[in-house]
Amino acid sequence: MKKSMQSKLKVIILCFMAIFIIASLPGCAPKVTVPVELSGFSLVNVWNLMEKAVGVQQGGEHLIALHLYAGADGTVSSMDYSFFGWDSKGTSKTYFVDMNPRGQIKWYSNVTKDVFYQTQALPVFTEIDKLGLSSIPLGTAGMEMNIEFQSGSITYSADHLKIYELKDGTLQPLKQVDFRTDNMWCTVSVSSMFRDNNDSGSVTRASSTDANGHFTAQIWFSSGELAKAENVEYLN
Repeated sequence: MKKSMQSKLKVIILCFMAIFIIASLPGCAPKVTVPVELSGFSLVNVWNLMEKAVGVQQGGEHLIALHLYAGADGTVSSMDYSFFGWDSKGTSKTYFVDMNPRGQIKWYSNVTKDVFYQTQALPVFTEIDKLGLSSIPLGTAGMEMNIEFQSGSITYSADHLKIYELKDGTLQPLKQVDFRTDNMWCTVSVSSMFRDNNDSGSVTRASSTDANGHFTAQIWFSSGELAKAENVEYLN
């Protein structure tokens, strides 16, 4: 009986150890769940929830990149983003966040010596929320949004694609924007996505070109990012 009890105790201890190890693995962090409908989806809400969940020091985070895809049914089917910050102990880390079609968000982090001073996410996310993701036209394959960073000498022209200033929940058309700087600036690229069919009629891939051959991609700049440009021209 004594040996049997000892064996059971060992099994229980091993089970608790296994649970602890699994819970400690990267990518096995507790999940945060958010609504996936575009009409109620808030990037600011996700950001605030993740700040608390990962224990990052508030105010010092810098967004690295974000990708979001929504289906034609008006729900977010995937979102992932990464950002740099310091944890509660002051250790510099890169955080990676991933959301599945059910709105379940998981994350993991890596200690890093590379500090990414790009831009704080909250001002950009706030402007996108004011506009509302549900205001972006959905194609037959939904829509795609990417937040990225650029530097150097780049000219954006309305002759090639639609460019806008994103301010106070509105999009103001721009004619041309010229950047000439080594400092990073943030772009929000948005595309309505359409399904391409081959000769047999089956879907082969999603494209940002509609059935009439029109390119649907847009580039948005917040007012703060436009302040970094050398030249900004608005459409009358």
